[in-house]
Amino acid sequence: MIPDRRVLAESGTTTLVCDGPGGVVPPTATGADRALAVLFDHDAEGWRRRWRRETSWAPEREAYVDVHDVARGSAGTAVEGGSDGPTAAPDGLQSDPQPTVPSIPDTRVTCDGDVALTTLSRPVRAAEILGPARSYVDGWGAEGYAPVVFVDSLSGLLGDDDVDGAIDALETLSESVSAADATLYAYCDPEEFEDSSFQRLRASFDAVVGAGEAQAVDDLQATIDRFRCEEPTKYGYLRQHWREAKRGIETCGRNYPQARQIHASLEEPTTTPRTLGAALGALVEFDVIDRWGETVSATRYNLTTYDGERLEAIGRILEDE
Repeated sequence: MIPDRRVLAESGTTTLVCDGPGGVVPPTATGADRALAVLFDHDAEGWRRRWRRETSWAPEREAYVDVHDVARGSAGTAVEGGSDGPTAAPDGLQSDPQPTVPSIPDTRVTCDGDVALTTLSRPVRAAEILGPARSYVDGWGAEGYAPVVFVDSLSGLLGDDDVDGAIDALETLSESVSAADATLYAYCDPEEFEDSSFQRLRASFDAVVGAGEAQAVDDLQATIDRFRCEEPTKYGYLRQHWREAKRGIETCGRNYPQARQIHASLEEPTTTPRTLGAALGALVEFDVIDRWGETVSATRYNLTTYDGERLEAIGRILEDE
């Protein structure tokens, strides 16, 4: 059986993770071709290594907006930084603009354009920090990419600004995130704020999760990969027929139907009751629907537990494979 359903952030949404700076990297944030991190308490190279160590994820293009008390010197060198002490930049950065990277002041890129680093030194207001972040999101969105964005510390965002300035900057960035169908995760330790300030900040986000919830986010891509290896036949039926299974579930007027009854509700089906049943059985494994009955061989499905958003997320991954 596939692990229990977890919190799954939708594209085009913003999520506030109530945890220390950069707490966990939600596994469902991985897999995007474009990634951006706005950093106050981490250095770019350290965060980059962490992505790979904790998620085995290497986006095709990545960018960093790095805010510290003292900006960096030459590429690849370490200078005084934020709370983590000495910081390091990715090697191979240069000042010449690259066609694959948005033109942003105070930015260096690698010669292949795969990595970009924008360095800002304090004092700097929230709008000046998230302005470059928005440029990255807008640029990638215009190219048809849906990046994932991290802000490692909201308290860092307020270092030289007030709550109003931070909220305005966050809402402006959120507009770009929504337009690009991107995903934003921002980290915040509620104990660092007065309750009234924290409540105003959290109201700027589509969702708020605790550290435990974020840590439990199901890595759906890894789950599907595991299912493909362990159940290749079921995987094949699911990949081929997930759309028709979705249509059948949503058009069937019964709460506890059999596969043949779901099949009968379809107009011009491409499946048979048997092949549709195989796809439905796979969806049980992914907790999209349940079986009705006490045994695994029960032939009726419980559609009252249907999770359409999870099925859409599964379908998007299957379509890309």
